[in-house]
Amino acid sequence: MASPWTAIVPFKGSVAAKSRLHALYGVDGEDWARAFLADIIESLRATPEIGKVILITGDSEISAWHQDAEVLMDQGEGLNEAISLGAGATSGPAIVIPADLATLTPADLSALLAEASSIPFGFVRDAAGDGTSLLFANSADLLMPRFGRDSATAHLAGGAVEVLAPLTLRLDIDDAISLVAASGGLRVHAKRLLALAKNFPSNE
Repeated sequence: MASPWTAIVPFKGSVAAKSRLHALYGVDGEDWARAFLADIIESLRATPEIGKVILITGDSEISAWHQDAEVLMDQGEGLNEAISLGAGATSGPAIVIPADLATLTPADLSALLAEASSIPFGFVRDAAGDGTSLLFANSADLLMPRFGRDSATAHLAGGAVEVLAPLTLRLDIDDAISLVAASGGLRVHAKRLLALAKNFPSNE
């Protein structure tokens, strides 16, 4: 039987995400960030291959809301360092799940993990084309995150194998355009906020 996967979820924190999400459509960015995270963790818990979720965050309130995840405090050194912190806390296969990948579904993730199980180190390119949405390794100590500008090229240069995946696993939400693109695939918590959004195209 294959070893269960550990999902490593770096979450910048609700307050930090507030400015990044720019109060999209009248909904506070903090609320968007928390809703996306809640939906992602629920989807991970519904994915049979995921045995553990490690959440790395600088938000001290998050651990009270997600007691089904192991929470590690972000040391504030950057995204790659936060991911490495999570990788160091586990063994076996591990996959990095961004906290704004809000259209992720258990079925699509299961299909991706089935392919990923035969690849020592790999990644999925994001919808924009130059970034990385998912990074995985068959052993956590092989996980070498190179997130940042043009991370897809950086991960290729670092030996990661590119794997194709559906849009649900590639669309991170960080602005109004990506929120509109993702709106049809949002999960329960984000859908509730979307129903309250002002001037959102599908609400008019």
